[in-house]
Amino acid sequence: MVGDPAHRTYRRGRPDPCSIPAPTLNMLGHQQNAKAMLCLLMPAKNEALSIANVITSFSTACQVITSRVCILVLDDGSTDETRHKAEASSSLVEVVQVTGGGLANAFRQGVSEGLARGADAFLHVDSDGQYLARDLPAMWDAFARGSHLVLGNRLWRQPDGMGDVRFTWNRRLSEIFSLMAGLPIQDTQTGYRLFDKTAAAHSQISAQFTYTQEQVVRVARAGLGVSEVPITFVPRAFGKSRLVNSPLDYMARVFDDAERLRLELGISTEGWM
Repeated sequence: MVGDPAHRTYRRGRPDPCSIPAPTLNMLGHQQNAKAMLCLLMPAKNEALSIANVITSFSTACQVITSRVCILVLDDGSTDETRHKAEASSSLVEVVQVTGGGLANAFRQGVSEGLARGADAFLHVDSDGQYLARDLPAMWDAFARGSHLVLGNRLWRQPDGMGDVRFTWNRRLSEIFSLMAGLPIQDTQTGYRLFDKTAAAHSQISAQFTYTQEQVVRVARAGLGVSEVPITFVPRAFGKSRLVNSPLDYMARVFDDAERLRLELGISTEGWM
C-alpha cells in the first residue's frame, strides 16, 4: 500500500495533511443540498459501450445529494452511438458538442455551460467507467466541510490494471505539480473531482492538452482549500485511453504545459531539489 488512505485536506500556508472525519453533512457552504445545483461534467469520445451505465450510476448518486442536477456530456467528436446512448440514459442529459476538441477545451466549455445554467458545484468524471459512483458520498463529505476542490485520489495505492511504469510516472508527475501548487497532493491527474463556483472562477485553463494539473495549481495558489479522498480506480472494460496514445508524448506535452504555467504564474523552482 502506498500512502495514507485517510481523507486529506490542504491549504497553502498549512502544507501538512490533516485527516478529515467523514460524517454525512447536509450543507454546501450555507446552502441546503436540496437547493444547490450540481452539474455533472462528463467528457466523452466514442464511449457508446460504457456511457449509459456511467450516467445512470452517477445520476442516481448525485440525486441523493441534491434534487437539482444537470448532466452535460461533452462530446468530443464521437463517431459511434455515444450521443444516442447518453441521451437515452437520462432525461437530465444534455449533449454539448466540444468546439476545438480535446480534454482542455471540453473542460473549459463544460464549466462555462454549467455556470450559464446556474450550477453551484461541479462533479467531473470520465465516461469510460473507471471511476465509481459509490465513492461520491465520501468526496461530498470532504466538499461539504469547506474544501473548494476535492480530488478522487487513485494513487494512494497502486490500482488494479495500472502497470508499474504508469503508476510510477503518475506519482512523479503529481510530485512536480505538488511543488508548483505548494501542497503535497498525491494525484493531480485524476479525472474524478468536485469543485465549487469559487474554484471554477480560478480555473481559467490555458493549456491545450489537459486541464487536470493546471486546475490544481491555480486553485491551490489562490489559497483555496483542496482535499483528496481515496477512491477505487478500475480497469477499462471497453476500448483504450483516448488521452494517452503514447506515454512519452503525454509526458512531453504535460511538461510543456507545466513550464508555460510556471512562467505565467512566476513560480520559482528554488528549493525543489
